[in-house]
Amino acid sequence: MWLDIAIALSCAGCGVTCGWVMHAIGGLNPAISTGEADGMLPSRSEFIEANEESEMLSRVAGHLKEHASKMSSDVDAHQNHVESIAGAVTDSDLQSPEAFSRVVRQILEANDAMRQKLEVAQDQIHNQTLELDAAKRRAETDALTKIPNRAAFDKHIGQRHAMGPELSPNSPHAGCLALLDVDHFKKFNDTYGHLAGDEVLKVVASVLHQKLNNYGLVARYGGEEFALILDGVSASQAAILADDVRAAVARRKIVFEQQTLSVTVSMGVAQLMPGETIEQWIERSDLALYASKEAGRNCGHWMDGNDPVKIEAKADRKPASVNKHAASGTNRDDANDDAASSADHTVSLGDHVGSEIRRDALAYLPDSNAISETFKDMRERAGEDVELTLMALRIHDESLGEQMESVLAMIRSNLRSVDRMGCHDDDTLLVCMPSMDGDAASRQGAKMVTAVAQLVGGDQTKVSLGVAQVDRDESFESLLDSVLQQVSTV
Repeated sequence: MWLDIAIALSCAGCGVTCGWVMHAIGGLNPAISTGEADGMLPSRSEFIEANEESEMLSRVAGHLKEHASKMSSDVDAHQNHVESIAGAVTDSDLQSPEAFSRVVRQILEANDAMRQKLEVAQDQIHNQTLELDAAKRRAETDALTKIPNRAAFDKHIGQRHAMGPELSPNSPHAGCLALLDVDHFKKFNDTYGHLAGDEVLKVVASVLHQKLNNYGLVARYGGEEFALILDGVSASQAAILADDVRAAVARRKIVFEQQTLSVTVSMGVAQLMPGETIEQWIERSDLALYASKEAGRNCGHWMDGNDPVKIEAKADRKPASVNKHAASGTNRDDANDDAASSADHTVSLGDHVGSEIRRDALAYLPDSNAISETFKDMRERAGEDVELTLMALRIHDESLGEQMESVLAMIRSNLRSVDRMGCHDDDTLLVCMPSMDGDAASRQGAKMVTAVAQLVGGDQTKVSLGVAQVDRDESFESLLDSVLQQVSTV
C-alpha cells in the first residue's frame, strides 16, 4: 500500500507541475499594437521598434513552450521509470525489509533527479517570464515619447470610470480627464520637418510626465494629442494643474538643429458626471478642448456640466485657497471648489507669488498620505517577497526658491519610471522605490545628495538622506518615522 501511495504522489506532483506550466504558456499572446488601431500611422522608428518587440515576444513565447515541452517529456520519462521500478517488484520483495527499502530508495532517487530537472526548468521559465513581463510593459508604452500609449490609457480610464463620479466632498471618485493638443502641429511639421515634430512631441510628453505623472496617468492619445487622467482630483484642482502645465509647456524652449523653437498647447478638462459612459466623458473633454481652439489656442477650458468655461491664466487668477498636495487616492480639501464659478463664469484660482515660489513647485507632489496609499498599493501588487524601499531627502536651506524646480527636475532624472516621488513637508521629499533594496537605494540617494548640493550652493551639509527598506509586516508609518529620524539633523 505504501509503495502505491509513493508512486501515486510522485506522478501526481510532476503532473501538477507540468500542467501549471502548460496553463501559463497557453495564455501567451505575442501580438503587439503598433498604434494603427488608434487611427494613426506609426513613424518608421516606431514601426521598427514595434516589429522588434513582436519578434521578441514570439521568441520568448517559443522558449517557454520549448521548456514546457521538455518538462512534459521529463515527466513522462519519470513516470515510466517509476512504473518500471514498481513492475519489477515481486511479492517476495514486499516481504523483505531490505528489498522494500531498496525499491523505496530507487523511487526517492528518481524523484530527486526529477526535482533537480524541475528546479532548472523553473529557473529558466522564471527568467523568460520576467523578460515577457518587461515586454508587456513596453507594449503599453509609446515608442516615440516613452510615456504610456493608448492601450494603457484605455485600461486606466476603465479602472477610474468604475470608481464613479464624486458624490460628496472628499469621497473617492474617478477624477478628471484632460485632453491636450499641440497647437498648429501640422504647420510646425511642414515648416521644420518631421524630425523636429518628433522632438516637440518628446519634449511636451516629458513636461507633462514630470508635472502630472504623480496624479494618475499621462498618455499619448494619438498623433499630437495627449490624455491626462487625474485620479480623484476635483474640477477646480484639475483646472489649476491643467493651466499650470500648459504654461510650463509654453515656457519651454526646444533646441533642435541649432534652432530654438517654442510650442503651445490647448487643453480641455472634464470631471466624470453621474451616469456618464467613458465615451461621453471623453466627448465632453473633447468639447472643452475644441472650445480652447476656438478661443485662439494656448488656453484651457473645463466643463461645467455641458458648458465649456475658460480657465483663467495664472497671472489673472484671484486669490483663493488652494489645496497644496492634491494627489491620487487621498481625501482632498475641496474648499476652493466654490471658486470654480464667478460673476463672469470663469475659474478663480489661487496665485502663488513671492515666498510661495518654493511651495508652488512642491504643489504638484503628493503628500505623505498619498505616498502611503501608493506604498500600500505597490506592496499589495508586488507581494512581500519583492524589495520595497522608502527614501527621504531633506534640504536644509529656507532661502531656496526658484531653484526648487531645478532640484525636482534633477531628482526625477535619477528616478526610474516605477518610482513615486512626493513630499512630507516644504523641506523633505519622499521617494517610494519598488524592487530596489536599501543598499542600492542608498547609492542612488548619495548621487542625488551630491547633485542637489551643487544646485543649492555646493554645500553637502545642506542636504541629508534617509533610506529604509521595508521588513515583513512593517507599516508605512514605521518606515516613514525611520527615514525622518535619519534626516532630522544635518
